[in-house]
Amino acid sequence: LTRANKSVADIAAAIEASMLEVGPQVSKRIATIAAVANIATLLGLLGTIFGMINAFQTVAASGEALGKTELLAKGIYQAMITTAAGLLVAIPVLIAYHWISAKVEALVSEIDRLSVEFVEAFAWSAAPAPAARRVSWNGESGDAPAQLGRSRSGNEVAAST
Repeated sequence: LTRANKSVADIAAAIEASMLEVGPQVSKRIATIAAVANIATLLGLLGTIFGMINAFQTVAASGEALGKTELLAKGIYQAMITTAAGLLVAIPVLIAYHWISAKVEALVSEIDRLSVEFVEAFAWSAAPAPAARRVSWNGESGDAPAQLGRSRSGNEVAAST
């Protein structure tokens, strides 16, 4: 609005510049949310790997491990708990990421639509009124004050001004 005395092109350029400035500010934290979801999943996977390593290390260290599932159970339990914890964090965060992304996209689209409508309305209100044109009876237009045309009966008449 500080550029209201400028041309339509200048106002449209100012709106575009503002969108380029505000757009990244609106969506800059969204990538962080996606990263948290991905990291949580990877941490769960890492815990699974550590749990399985622990389970097989226990079996390897014990000479009498054959047939004793309780020796494997502790490592497998650790693997399953870390997987579940990673998924319990990743799933809601991923849902939130997609929900927020959709909201930001809808907001940016609405701002874009409203800015186009504003520029179009401003351009329409700022445009000079079209000059009145005179039309003869035969439908031809012209700018002469007394353009001759044909009446419905075929006689030549001057178009009204």
